[in-house]
Amino acid sequence: MGEWKKMRELFLVEDLNPHLPYVELVGDRRVLIENHQGILEYSDTVMRVAVGGMELCISGENMDLRVLTLHELTIAGTIRSLEYICRSKEGEHDTQGAKPAGR
Repeated sequence: MGEWKKMRELFLVEDLNPHLPYVELVGDRRVLIENHQGILEYSDTVMRVAVGGMELCISGENMDLRVLTLHELTIAGTIRSLEYICRSKEGEHDTQGAKPAGR
């Protein structure tokens, strides 16, 4: 029981950290991003968002920005992939892996 409680407390601390991005994917139709640092690219097929020292690249079709506040944004449309991109020390992109959405 003690191990479970420690693990649960650790997850709660991570969830409450305002510096970590929170990304929620709802099917292949909507992405909610909390704790973002701004939009880097915007079109109806690609959106790049700065999150926690990385970039989140969202690819899809008919995408639209539905909500934008200082800390939260929501993208709706047909989401095809989410990809975290880390920057190396030389400023080059280092892909952390694409994750297809939906199907």
